[in-house]
Amino acid sequence: MSDATFEKTLTHGDAIRLSGSMAFNIMPKPAWSLCNLDCKYCYYLDMAEIYGGKKPRMKEAMLEKVVQEYINGAWKVFDRARKSLKSREWINVRGQD
Repeated sequence: MSDATFEKTLTHGDAIRLSGSMAFNIMPKPAWSLCNLDCKYCYYLDMAEIYGGKKPRMKEAMLEKVVQEYINGAWKVFDRARKSLKSREWINVRGQD
């Protein structure tokens, strides 16, 4: 194959460099009918009468637990990816000997 064939080829290193950091987003929505986002598809707004005037709120301890578990989960995914990448680089380097 000619060098022109590989001119537009994205290498593994290029993909890592160009991808930047990975972002994970969560949006806990404990407010139900109190939410002010007013999404057209949302059925929570119709549920206000179910609570009979009560305003359900997530306890602060529960919010802390959700955030902590989210961060721990994201870290585990990152750590597995990092270890996988290190082993692949080692294999690639060893294969070039």
